[in-house]
Amino acid sequence: MEVEASLTVGIWGAGLIGRALAHHLINRGVSVFILNRSIEQPVRIGDAELPMTRLCFAASEEDMAFAMQGLSVLVHCAGSVSDDYAEFEMAAVRMATAAIKARVTRVLMLSTVAVYGQALEEDGIKTGLLVGKGLLPAPATRYAQSRYRTEISMRRILESAGVDFSVIRIPMVLGSGMTAKPFAKLRNVLDIGIFPVFGSPTASLPCIRSDRLAQSLSRLVTLQGPLLPVYQFAECLPWGEVVDSYETKTGRRVWSLHLPGRLIMGLFGLLGFYRLTTMVRTMMNEAVYLDDAELLIASSHEGAQPSITTLHVDSLLREVLWP
Repeated sequence: MEVEASLTVGIWGAGLIGRALAHHLINRGVSVFILNRSIEQPVRIGDAELPMTRLCFAASEEDMAFAMQGLSVLVHCAGSVSDDYAEFEMAAVRMATAAIKARVTRVLMLSTVAVYGQALEEDGIKTGLLVGKGLLPAPATRYAQSRYRTEISMRRILESAGVDFSVIRIPMVLGSGMTAKPFAKLRNVLDIGIFPVFGSPTASLPCIRSDRLAQSLSRLVTLQGPLLPVYQFAECLPWGEVVDSYETKTGRRVWSLHLPGRLIMGLFGLLGFYRLTTMVRTMMNEAVYLDDAELLIASSHEGAQPSITTLHVDSLLREVLWP
């Protein structure tokens, strides 16, 4: 069962995810208030401009509490603008304490599937596992370690005050309006007519469409009763689908070239080409992340099981991949 009309939801972060979530909530009759580091670009749903206030990571606990007055639910989807992860963590701690002062009853925090880190690694390659939220986190990168520390600190503060708190772990988010161009380097290779296959033909990219993520988040916002401590929303995009979408978009034929991925990754590492090493590792990924969307379809969490959601490239996603 869900409650909508009586809620006022604050969304901290007006990027790709925050704007998509605002759209879903407004369409369901939920009042939405935007908190963002910049207010130069208003969030519009149809002809309506959503109320918005400036809130950056450097804001004091008092300023945060003031900005949250009147909110029922807070969704923290603000990302770091730099590698200053300590700033992100300290801001999250102040935000959690401020939410208690403002009498917010539910807080959702977006985190990352990267927190599983070393639990998936085999010589630096993610093995063919089914990865659910029950896997014990072992973050390997500074980014993942920061997000996991934030999960722990926010949970400790909020749950001690009786606030319903849930972490949402997600992979790369794809959607219209994304500023990053994650496939730019791959396109340079595909333009030559070659697709390097570094690992298994079943390798895939863990990702999720922004609209689908926003739909799941909006259900969590309005769901009655206590939430689960952790949710995981993910889709699986086979690399073969990526290549097919490029061929459809450009009309060009691409030939697969099988290469020794581990050897090439090691060579790039020795030469200091760390970004290329990361790209090869990503293209060798065989881990499949389970998707908790089914948990939100059932009227109760009991009996519902995570599933595998394979993503097929439609015309909309094709434009996102190859703008």
